[in-house]
Amino acid sequence: MCKRFCSRALFSNPVFRKLEAWGYLLILSIRGTGFSTSIFMNIALLQFGYASVGCTGTGKEIGFNVTSGVHWTTEEAEEIGQDCAGEMKGMNLPIVTGYLVLNSFSTVISTCSAPVFGSFVDSSPNRKIYTIATCAIYILINFFHAFSTQENWLLMVLLGLFVQRIAYSFNVACIDGYCIEIAENEEEVMTLQSIGRVVELSSMLLFLFFVGVLGFLVGNDIAVTARMGNIIFTCLALPLLYLSHKRLAPRPALRSISGGDSDSNYYSSRFFDTFSNLYKTLKDLKSSNRVLLQYLVGVSFIDSASGSIISLLPVYAMQQLNIPNPSSLVGLTMVCSIPGALLAKFLAEKRGTRFTLFTFVAGIMFGTSLLSALVYSDDAVGGIIGLCLLFGVTLGGIYPMQKSLYMTIIPAGQEVEYQGLYSFFSQVADFLPGLWFGFAVDSKLGGEKNSRRVGMLAPVFFHLVGILLCCVFLDEEGAKRKAEETRHKRVRVGEKARMVMPLGEEGLLVEEGL
Repeated sequence: MCKRFCSRALFSNPVFRKLEAWGYLLILSIRGTGFSTSIFMNIALLQFGYASVGCTGTGKEIGFNVTSGVHWTTEEAEEIGQDCAGEMKGMNLPIVTGYLVLNSFSTVISTCSAPVFGSFVDSSPNRKIYTIATCAIYILINFFHAFSTQENWLLMVLLGLFVQRIAYSFNVACIDGYCIEIAENEEEVMTLQSIGRVVELSSMLLFLFFVGVLGFLVGNDIAVTARMGNIIFTCLALPLLYLSHKRLAPRPALRSISGGDSDSNYYSSRFFDTFSNLYKTLKDLKSSNRVLLQYLVGVSFIDSASGSIISLLPVYAMQQLNIPNPSSLVGLTMVCSIPGALLAKFLAEKRGTRFTLFTFVAGIMFGTSLLSALVYSDDAVGGIIGLCLLFGVTLGGIYPMQKSLYMTIIPAGQEVEYQGLYSFFSQVADFLPGLWFGFAVDSKLGGEKNSRRVGMLAPVFFHLVGILLCCVFLDEEGAKRKAEETRHKRVRVGEKARMVMPLGEEGLLVEEGL
C-alpha cells in the first residue's frame, strides 16, 4: 500500500519519466546524508579545542569526557589531598572565538561568491561538469575529515569552512539551475522542488539516526562516531554520484540576448568576463526586472525570520523550561518538515504555488505569535512541542514553494546565476532577527517582563514584510510573461557561439548542418 501511494501520489508526475529528474534527486540525497555527518564532525572538531578546567570528586558523565559536580580546580584538589574522579573539560575561549570568526568569514565568502560562480557556470559549454565537481569536492572533504586528530584539527576546520561550505553553496546553485531546465512547466518545477526537499530531509534524518545508533554502539565517543560516519558516507555517496553523472545531461549554457545584434549582447565564456556578465544581470535586476528584485528582498526577510525561530527555540527550551536536551526540539521540527513539504505539494496542485506560500508563511507567523505569548511560561512544554509540529510543517512547505515560484519568473539561460543571487539575498538579512532579539532582551525593551516578547516580534515583522513582497504585491503574471519571452531569445555561448543560430520558435536549438 505504501509503495502504491509513493508511486501514484508522489512520483506520478511526468517529470519523473526523465532520467535527469532522478539524477537531480540523487544529488539531493548525497547532500542530505553529508549534512548529517557534518553535524557530528563539527562537534568532534570543536572537542579537540576543549581544555582541562577543573577536577571532580564524584560526578556523572554527560559526554565529551565531561563530568558534572565540579568542586575544585586541579590545584585545589591537590592541596586538600582529594583524588580526582574525573576531569572537567570546558571551552578554550580563544579557540572558540577564532572558530566563530572564521565561521562568519566563511559564510560571507560563500554567500558573495555564489552569484559570481553562477554567472561563470551559465556561460560555460558544459554545466554538468561543475555540478558533479562541486558535489565531488563536498564528498572528498567529508572523507578527509575521517582522519581528523588533535594535531590536524585546525586544518580540518579550515577545509570544512572554506572549501566544503563553498562547494556546498555552489552545488546548491548548480543543481537548482538544472531543476528549472529538467521541468517543462510550473507544476513540474513545484513537484521536483517538493519531492527533492522530502528526499534531502529524509536522507539526512535517516543517516543521522544511523550514525547516532553507531555512536551508541562505540560508547558515545563522538570522534570515533564522526570518523566512521564520514567513511560510510563516502562509500555510499560515490556510487550515487556516479549514477547521477550518468543521468544528468551536459546542459550547455543558453544565455538570453536582449534583441538586435547578437554580437553586441554576446555573453563570453571567458572567466574574466564573468564579472561583466554578472554586472549586466544586476543592471537588468535594477531596471527592467524589478519584480525579481522585489521577490529576492522578500525571500531574504522570510528566510531570516525562519532561521531565527530555529535558533531561538533551543535557547528558550534550555533557559526557561529547563529541558535537558533542547536540540531534540530542532530534531522534531526537522522530522515534521517532511510531511510539510508533501502537504505543500498537494495544496499547490489544487490552489497554486503563490497561494500555498502565502498560507504557510501566515501559519508560521501565527505560531511565532503564540511562542511570544508562551515565552515566559515555565510549564509550557506541551505547548512548545505543539509549536514545533507547526513550525516543522510550515518550514517544510515554505522552502520548496518560494523556490518554485522564483524559478518560474527568472530569465531563461541564467538559471545558475539567479540561484546564486537567491543564496546571496537569503543570507543578507539572516542575522537581523537574532540581533533584534538580543538587543530587546539586553536593553529590557518594553520592560523586564516583556523584553522577550518584544524580541519575538522581529520574526513576525520579517515574515509579514516577506509575505507582502513575495505574495500580496507580486506581479507574478507579468514576471512570468517576461521570463517566457527570454526562452525564445537564447543563443548558445562559448567558443562556438557564433556558429550557432538563435533558438527556433519551438524552443529547440537549431545548429548549422543539422
